[in-house]
Amino acid sequence: MNVSPFIMSFLTLTLVGYAGSAHAEWVLPPHAASAVKRAAAIQAKPDANGLTRSASLNKTAITVEAKDSKGVVTMKVTLVHPTVAPDGAFTAAGVSLLESPGPIEPKALAALKASLSKAKKAVPWVETQDNDGTDDTAEANTAASLDRAKRNLDAGKAPEEVRKSLLALPSPLSPSLAVRTAVLWQRLGDSEQAKAALSSLGKGVTPAHVAARAVLGRPISVGKTLKEAKEGEACAMREVVHTLAALERHEEAMTWATAIFDKATGCPEAWEMMIHRQLQANDQAAAVTLADQARDQFSSKDASNGLLAIQGSVYLSAGRHTDAATMLEVVATRQPEDEGSVRMLLSATLRDPKEQPAHLKRLEGRHSADALPDAGR
Repeated sequence: MNVSPFIMSFLTLTLVGYAGSAHAEWVLPPHAASAVKRAAAIQAKPDANGLTRSASLNKTAITVEAKDSKGVVTMKVTLVHPTVAPDGAFTAAGVSLLESPGPIEPKALAALKASLSKAKKAVPWVETQDNDGTDDTAEANTAASLDRAKRNLDAGKAPEEVRKSLLALPSPLSPSLAVRTAVLWQRLGDSEQAKAALSSLGKGVTPAHVAARAVLGRPISVGKTLKEAKEGEACAMREVVHTLAALERHEEAMTWATAIFDKATGCPEAWEMMIHRQLQANDQAAAVTLADQARDQFSSKDASNGLLAIQGSVYLSAGRHTDAATMLEVVATRQPEDEGSVRMLLSATLRDPKEQPAHLKRLEGRHSADALPDAGR
């Protein structure tokens, strides 16, 4: 049975909300915290020098500090994307180290550099141009207008109504919204309006630029695009997959999705994307297998809401109601205002009468403690 899962975007762990930016920049995706923890060897116990290391993440930087046994900060440095670091900065594990704001204790600094040099996986980054300083409310309203236009088009309503709604959109649009608008124009058979919607993008190699070329029918090469891409960069190319799927170019979408997934298995959103592709291909067994593998790889703290939600919907469709409830409890606890996740959780609970009392007791306990369960095995 195929399921129409809902998709949500949510930043987890210690990431701070993103602010507006007038240009492209490298930002830390939701799953970066676990990669930073491993790369910088963040742990509660003191290291060989008697120092305890901790890290905090914001939009574009990581602050790492070390404290001695008395709790005195002996080192405080900043890790940034290599493209924004000065020449000669120490670089390893996908980050460059800035010896600021200080203090800098030589042994603590050397220990951190050694940890970064030994890291098996780089810290992931995502290049974004989607937030161009436009007011968040206006951006949200535009996205909502596009959602309505798509629903109307899907429902077979008069194309002229959809056309009027698209013509009423503000200009210029952010790159991702421009791509979504162009897709709808193409579905209406108006390639000139699609081209006009994308005219403000200019040239570039961001996910939105590649997706725009797909909308305009220009050739795009998954091999060339991903050849030098790091994990975070590959994961960000999911926008191309979503665009190809919206254009009903499903074979291409699967080709791109598979290539992205192979390069970005440490990215929860890549798993979510791949499960969606399998569901679209009506391969329920493959979707369940991926859901199980993702559950083994990511604890609930590291998984995005979108991944947890689609895992829950896949398990619900497969009759694994207890597993579905376990995943969906996390999403409902994080976002109790989201009616879709709550409805799916209630459905999973009601379909599993034997476990219903345990589900309700566990959910009530977690709600009162304001805690997030660990759905990882």
